[in-house]
Amino acid sequence: MNRLAVFSLGLLLGCLVCTSPAAGADAKSTPAAEEIRVASLVRQLGADDYDAREQAFKDLAQLGRNAEKALREGLKGNDMEITRRCQELLALASRNDMEIALDAFLLTKDEKHLLKLPAWPKFSETVGEVPGSKTLFVQMCCSEGALLALAEKDPKDAAVKFGERTQQLQQTLFQPFGGVRGSISIGEMAALLYLAGDTRLGIQQTSLFQLTSLLHQPEPRQAILNEGAVRKLLARFIEKRTDPNLVHQNLFLIQNFNLKECLGWAVDLAVAKGQQPYVRATAITVVGKLGSKEHISKIEPMLTDTTQLGQIQFNTVKVNTQMRDVALAMMILLSGQDIGTYDFPYLKTILPQIRANPNAFHYSYHYLGFSNDTEREAALKKWKDSQAAAAPKK
Repeated sequence: MNRLAVFSLGLLLGCLVCTSPAAGADAKSTPAAEEIRVASLVRQLGADDYDAREQAFKDLAQLGRNAEKALREGLKGNDMEITRRCQELLALASRNDMEIALDAFLLTKDEKHLLKLPAWPKFSETVGEVPGSKTLFVQMCCSEGALLALAEKDPKDAAVKFGERTQQLQQTLFQPFGGVRGSISIGEMAALLYLAGDTRLGIQQTSLFQLTSLLHQPEPRQAILNEGAVRKLLARFIEKRTDPNLVHQNLFLIQNFNLKECLGWAVDLAVAKGQQPYVRATAITVVGKLGSKEHISKIEPMLTDTTQLGQIQFNTVKVNTQMRDVALAMMILLSGQDIGTYDFPYLKTILPQIRANPNAFHYSYHYLGFSNDTEREAALKKWKDSQAAAAPKK
């Protein structure tokens, strides 16, 4: 029986919010006496009187797991009414803490049921004291409560279910021959991001790639751009998932969502000697876009780095890019100077777009090189001269 079906039973009987004097065992009763009382309640499930059957159901529902043994014995009898009700009660009794709290919340709309869950302190620690965090947690529980509960109980199985869920969402959203159908909610996306940042799960890279593709759907994208709690979840996912094949993609996510929460992580990548050159170069462009003048000193040592990053051609112009070219371009941006005055061959062709909306422009390191060393040295000299002119006079 699924969680919603179980919850419907709770709605019918109100057993989550009602108490009965008969529900609790006598404080002086012995274990043997209590066992006899519970067995009697199970038999009462088949009583001729409707009210008696309903009262027995309520009392057994409130006993929860403590009634499990007697309920399983009730399944062995020949009374179909007792068997049916024992099955329903066992489904209620087997719910985990997340499911119980979620059922109570859906019935009463009282957040305290969810905020008592072990998952809430962990979530709260992740996102911090930001507006909307409680609302987001409720949305997550309502959308993916079963998966969140499974992650606490069995992380390995949760990783499998995570993959199945992301694949299901992909199939729901995209038609085989193009076009989009359906949507993904903020609660679904936030729950998946939260789980993706939990390294205990060991989620497969394929599933993580599927997750990142879902981030660009309209509702999740707006939430990431505008809601602090969701941004914190994305930042946690990015910083926890350092798999080599994911790092480069995550740098693009930081740029795409202007995720300043990950600026420190990008700086560390930019200066890490052990990282692949293309990863470091991309990290430098992130620092250039999201950083400030204070970050110039982090990049400056790379002005002597001649690592080759590749060559491109546009129209009849060839551009060869070195690490120091990327560092120079981003330092110019961080200093507030007009990059158009530095004669980067490719950038000169798109200056109107850059100047029209500099904050929205994404710099790709491939295009930040020069045609020859003469151009490169001239740009480096111009930078050094600008810094000398700006230095305090002694």
